[in-house]
Amino acid sequence: MLIVPAGEPDAIIEWLKGQPPQTWHCVVSNWNYDYGDKVLTWILNQTACDSGAHLFR
Repeated sequence: MLIVPAGEPDAIIEWLKGQPPQTWHCVVSNWNYDYGDKVLTWILNQTACDSGAHLFR
């Protein structure tokens, strides 16, 4: 469950920094592209991001 408003990418990124890669995958797979790609770009640039998340891009 995302605990910050989707329209605030910086707040989402801060929250994601404390989450495991499994949470990142959930965010990527459910992301509303109307909110832009800043959060997705951050996730995909993380070394711990698995290749499965890249498939959603």
